[in-house]
Amino acid sequence: MAGESQNKAAELLRQLEQGVQQIMSSEGWARYLQTQARFRRYSMLNTLAIIIQRSTATRVAGIRTWNELGRRVKRGEKGIAILAPISVRASKDDAGAKEADEEPRVTRFRVVHVFDIEQTEGQPLPQTPAQRLGTSTEAGRELYSALLRIAHEDGFPVLPEVELRPGVNGEADLVARTIRLAPGLSEDHRARTLAHEIAHLWLHQIGGDRADQEAEAEGTAYVVASWAGLQCDGYSFGYLASWAHAKDGAAIVRRVGATIQKTAARMIDRLTPEEDARETA
Repeated sequence: MAGESQNKAAELLRQLEQGVQQIMSSEGWARYLQTQARFRRYSMLNTLAIIIQRSTATRVAGIRTWNELGRRVKRGEKGIAILAPISVRASKDDAGAKEADEEPRVTRFRVVHVFDIEQTEGQPLPQTPAQRLGTSTEAGRELYSALLRIAHEDGFPVLPEVELRPGVNGEADLVARTIRLAPGLSEDHRARTLAHEIAHLWLHQIGGDRADQEAEAEGTAYVVASWAGLQCDGYSFGYLASWAHAKDGAAIVRRVGATIQKTAARMIDRLTPEEDARETA
């Protein structure tokens, strides 16, 4: 039985590796980031699994969670297969297995199934945060104010209305740990830019790969802005072309995507400290 479970997990993982190729375009990457905004606690590969199997999903959970929320999965609905980590006793064949008495463990994966809210029926659920923010301009104003609080708490002075180089909307000084924002930005654009620069200060050091750093900061800002209900039409993903032609392009996508997921989830959690940590949205 364990072997069958591992085979299912391996097959799903192979499908997801192929699915990585599908998001190495501007349209595919934007669709992935928009989905990640709805499922911020899900890993990159599990978010990709949701896109591949049910691209219209908005809120997913397992049967037990839906039951606790007063809803039931409709008869005949097919679950969305995702990967769940499990800790098992290491065998002699596992790399790093020891002969010590502490029973060394390794992490493996098994396939579990979740269902979208449209596959369920029952009690209505509270609105998601993005639905509570109202119009885009209101959302931008609220998001910017909340991000200012985070910057202040983390010791990142924000200097608005600073003349920057042409075409530059914001700058994060990795040495002084300050953020400068250009004048004349709309409220939505100002909020997205501040999220971008906070991500830089959280993640990056001088001398790192500039292309990957920009991709991580821009992706984080896109996810956070999408979660908040802001319009993200002005984003460009020029770095995708280099990934698509790189020998290790798929590995870059996985690495950057994993960083974006963790950073966006951290930022959204800071924006909504009162929320229940259980992911059903």
